[in-house]
Amino acid sequence: MKRTILSTLMIAAIACSAHAQKAASYAITGSQKGGFNWAQVRQIDAATGQEIKTIYNGHEQTEILNARTGKPIVKKEQTNLLTFKKNLEGLQVLEIENALAKLPASDHLVTMKNKLEALQVSGVQLKENNVADNNDANAPREIRVNVNGEEKTVTVIRVNENVNTNATANVNTNVNVIVESVAPMVPIAPVERVKGVDAIRTIVHKQLFDIHYTQQMDQPFSTTSAACAYDKKHERLYYTPMGINQLRYIDLKAETPKIYYFEDEAFGVVTGRGDVSNQITRMAFGSDGNGYALTNNADHLIRFTTKKKSEISDLGPITDATANGSFSIRSSGAYGGDMIADDKGNLYLINAARQVFKIETSTKVATYKGTITGLPRGYSTNGAMVEGGTSVIIASANSTEGFFKFDINSLVAEKMPNDGSVFNASDLANGILLSAKKTKNDKEDPAVQKETPAFTDMSKLNLPVNENKVGIFPNPVLAGGTINILFADMAQGKYTIEFMEISGKVISSKVTTLSGKKQTEAYQLPELLAKGNYLVKVIGENEKVVSINKIVVQ
Repeated sequence: MKRTILSTLMIAAIACSAHAQKAASYAITGSQKGGFNWAQVRQIDAATGQEIKTIYNGHEQTEILNARTGKPIVKKEQTNLLTFKKNLEGLQVLEIENALAKLPASDHLVTMKNKLEALQVSGVQLKENNVADNNDANAPREIRVNVNGEEKTVTVIRVNENVNTNATANVNTNVNVIVESVAPMVPIAPVERVKGVDAIRTIVHKQLFDIHYTQQMDQPFSTTSAACAYDKKHERLYYTPMGINQLRYIDLKAETPKIYYFEDEAFGVVTGRGDVSNQITRMAFGSDGNGYALTNNADHLIRFTTKKKSEISDLGPITDATANGSFSIRSSGAYGGDMIADDKGNLYLINAARQVFKIETSTKVATYKGTITGLPRGYSTNGAMVEGGTSVIIASANSTEGFFKFDINSLVAEKMPNDGSVFNASDLANGILLSAKKTKNDKEDPAVQKETPAFTDMSKLNLPVNENKVGIFPNPVLAGGTINILFADMAQGKYTIEFMEISGKVISSKVTTLSGKKQTEAYQLPELLAKGNYLVKVIGENEKVVSINKIVVQ
């Protein structure tokens, strides 16, 4: 009986352990499959992409605390409303209610109007003159206002994002002006309390923008997010909104969601949701235990620590390796995507265009490694996490077809099994590092176990070989090292060199052209390789295998 109970407990423990391993994978998604409002956080099964549970649903009430003090954050919305009220009163422009009343009920400025009323921004009696065509929503119009017993004329102009806000030709410069904004504008520097049309427009315009923007800033995923990283040590999911330069994290240990902001601390330089080049859409934890985030334009690699006194440091721009040619980590075509890290201190960027760059954090140099193949047409690569070893799992922001995985050395993708569609995701995270070391789930190849590290007789593998024409040195070689392939007395033309596992799986390949009787071609091996035996196959233009040689990686 005791033995039975013990066995049952062991099975339960194993099951719990397996579930815990799956539970450490997270995705930022929309509220539904196919949605693009990246404000939901889901715990997912990395093997299938299926949801395990919702961590944060994007609109639930949650406790928001300062990451330094643990105290509730100071909401900026209220502060800006009070500033707006003060500026309006200082300019004797008390008609904000009337200026906003003509907007549709769904407009965000109507919501702002209600908040102003709650702050007792009082109105006055109004008389509107029909000085403008009522059919022209953007035309100026005059209203008569009663301020302290004295009637004044106020011109109300309606501004949208397609109108030059500096244009004043059709506005009487001797009267006060109220600006109706129908869309958020770029922020304008504050102006002191001075009179005149431009000054009033600037102040009101800026305050309208600040109120709308900071009203959004206070929400955890207000401008949506495409960058997160899982901190296994502290059980936190770090992230940053795309339009706000602030680092935030979700405490995953809390029974109910608790979200922490690094309040009033710059995390990047993004100025708003439209500042795409400075948005942070890539984030990962490195082998040093620190978090790293990268802007779309690669101008800012930001490091953040998780120790008691966390530090946020802007390490500056990433530069391209000279060998990258036309493939640049800084081009607009390289925006989006995600980052992962290896156990040697390097970061890997997989951008939305399927391109892979290796980033050496010590030099901040990015080397183009290639483009992922085998993905469906239109499948952008937006989220990435390591499955184990050199296997990488990727998700798309625009496809619910499923997750794919590829080997970091071969860059050849294959679809992962699932029970149907999955949530399209703007980012993935699980905290696992790329490594050449075998994991517990990796099956050792019998050929690798039995072979000794020496050049062996290829006839034992029953493969076509012509060692007189193709030779390889040095052998053995270190992972990441360079081998030289010597071609002798071979017909001129194009040949494909494939570097493979003993099982025949291609890890990497390149094409070379022979133009002489003897020619040596240098071939760099991938850095993330487990020790053991590998094959180098040479294929001619007619797809005929010319030679297969075995090498040993130490």
